[in-house]
Amino acid sequence: MFNLLKKSILLLLLPFTIYAGPSERHLQLRPLSEIFQDLEPEIQEKIPLLMEIAGQENEDTFFAYHGMSQNNRIFQDILHAVFEEVLNIPLPKDFYFLRVPNENKWNWENHKDTFFKHYGNFEAPKEMKNLVLENLLRMINKQQNVNLIFDDFTPQEKTSLWLYFQDYIDCSFHSNWTSKVEKYAIPVDYQWKKPVFNSYLPLLTEVITKKIQSSCPNYNLSSLNHWLESMFSTQFGVYNVFRLREIDPPADPAIIELLGNSDLRFNDTRAPQKSELISLNTAILANSCDIGCFTARIFLTNKSVLNGDAVLENELKELFECIGLESSLASKLWEKGQNKLSELNVHEGCLLQFFDESALRDGIPFKLVDLDTYVSFKHGIPIPNLISSDYVKGEYSLRCGSRDLELRLVVNNRTVLNPFSNFRIVRHDSLSQKESAQLILSLKEDLRNSSKNQEKIKKYVTALNRMWNTFFPQ
Repeated sequence: MFNLLKKSILLLLLPFTIYAGPSERHLQLRPLSEIFQDLEPEIQEKIPLLMEIAGQENEDTFFAYHGMSQNNRIFQDILHAVFEEVLNIPLPKDFYFLRVPNENKWNWENHKDTFFKHYGNFEAPKEMKNLVLENLLRMINKQQNVNLIFDDFTPQEKTSLWLYFQDYIDCSFHSNWTSKVEKYAIPVDYQWKKPVFNSYLPLLTEVITKKIQSSCPNYNLSSLNHWLESMFSTQFGVYNVFRLREIDPPADPAIIELLGNSDLRFNDTRAPQKSELISLNTAILANSCDIGCFTARIFLTNKSVLNGDAVLENELKELFECIGLESSLASKLWEKGQNKLSELNVHEGCLLQFFDESALRDGIPFKLVDLDTYVSFKHGIPIPNLISSDYVKGEYSLRCGSRDLELRLVVNNRTVLNPFSNFRIVRHDSLSQKESAQLILSLKEDLRNSSKNQEKIKKYVTALNRMWNTFFPQ
């Protein structure tokens, strides 16, 4: 291991120029010798390869990495073949579709701002609300030796309780992280700090105390108020909620799972955000201590942690039906791609290296980065006050406590799924350029010989022209 580590450190010094990119800055915060302790031997052996890739980071355009399985490559290559062979739309070099462009999806008019507005006003299903509040009352009953019954609350009171509780979950989680952000990054005027969520405390207290007073006129309300404040106002309040596990009889497993997600508005492990967000790390070795967030591990092990591969074939089938191709052809091409990769004995996944060429084309560095990405905690929970481009350029620390902050890319038709926008993606894997080209040519042959519906093709291309503000005649 020592020799490999020594070799890796020497190679680390070679690719970088005067510019210190995110990967090099990250290694200044967390030395390679420390990162090695998180890595399996087979990943340790690939450090020189990762450092070679990181050497392509540049000051004006590079911003992040995304790891994916080879099934994602098959998805991207089939789309590449369809767009060039069937839709007659030539695609530029270094662009790959992350989703299928679709007018009925990915329509965030103002990009990430629309996404934030949509989920910031998230209305939880009634069943979820009831489940949360019933368990919250059970905890209060146990701690305060009272008997609050959920059905005794009016609809307005239930709404008040929910508004408080939802903000409580958001704020307790974020305030726990905020102290770390302030310690390891520059201080920010954080919008989920105590003054915001404490405004809900009188509301909760009023609703609860009225109910208790009606059944227990002599109850010590000052004691209750003190308990509520200590329970819900601290940055560690969320851990008190986890004590639901200790209630006898135990809390419903569904509520424990819900609270385990920490946040009710933003979470990219749940649909539909699972498809709407792309998780990114700015440094190639970021989050090596977290299996689910370590981009390089996903790349090198060819495993999609969230099993996102399962939906890709269905997306292709929907596209094929939309443009008048047989949906069974999508399955045939999918199988062909898998067989080809099996023949080539491919064991690694793919690593996508993202670039924003706005500085070169429009003279505005990282214009699309600021438009379409946001700095996040794990699970895509946003840190609204941090500017993405400043984070990429190193004006904020890459690390937050024992973790590395991340980026989330909000999928949209206008830029992220537009081959003619300023986004560029370099795809790294073990296939040679020749092998990659041959795979796409093979897929094109099958498409060339398939029956087509020109009317449906024309309709879809017209929709693409609207989404991309382009003109491809049919």
